[in-house]
Amino acid sequence: MKNNFKKRIYSLVLMFLAGYCQVVAQNKNVGDAFGAANDQLKNTVDGALTTFQYVCGLGALVGGCMLFYKFVNGEQDASKKTGQWVGGLVVFVVVLQMVKVFFFAK
Repeated sequence: MKNNFKKRIYSLVLMFLAGYCQVVAQNKNVGDAFGAANDQLKNTVDGALTTFQYVCGLGALVGGCMLFYKFVNGEQDASKKTGQWVGGLVVFVVVLQMVKVFFFAK
C-alpha cells in the first residue's frame, strides 16, 4: 500500500516536471504567436468593417428612397421617419469609428 502511494507521488511529480519543461520550451514562441493572432484578428475585423459599411450604405440608400416616396405622397409621418433615419446613420458612423479606434489604434 505504501509502495503504491510512493509510485503515484513520483509519477505526479514527473508529470508536473514534464509539463513545466514543455511550457518553458514553448515560452520562447509566445510573442510570435500573439503577434500572428493579433494580425489575423485585425484582418478579420477589417473585412467585417468593410462589409458592415457596405450594408449601412445600402440601408441608407433604401431608407432615402423610402423617405423620398413618403414626402412625394405627402404622408404625415415623413418628418418623424427622417429623424429616425438620420439618427440611425449617425449611430452607424459612430459605431464604425469606435470599432476602428479600438482595433486599429497604435
